Amino acid sequence: MLEAVRASLVEVVLRPGLVSRPIHHRTVEEVWYFLAGSGELWLRAPGGAPTETRNVGAGDVAVIPIGWDFQFRATGPANV
Repeated sequence: MLEAVRASLVEVVLRPGLVSRPIHHRTVEEVWYFLAGSGELWLRAPGGAPTETRNVGAGDVAVIPIGWDFQFRATGPANV
């Protein structure tokens, strides 16, 4: 059986129109799986690299590498 060595798992609910605070993890990467809704995932590599914004929705997966800055904005309808 495989074991995660440096990963985290968390459930987050972000209501439409809200934005998470920008953060980064120094020791773990995160794998996000979107259950419902839609939004935008903002990413920036270490060292001030150009930012990237990805549209995400139900069924999408995103990997946040160690040391990357990231933030999420919920854009879906309020009744999801």
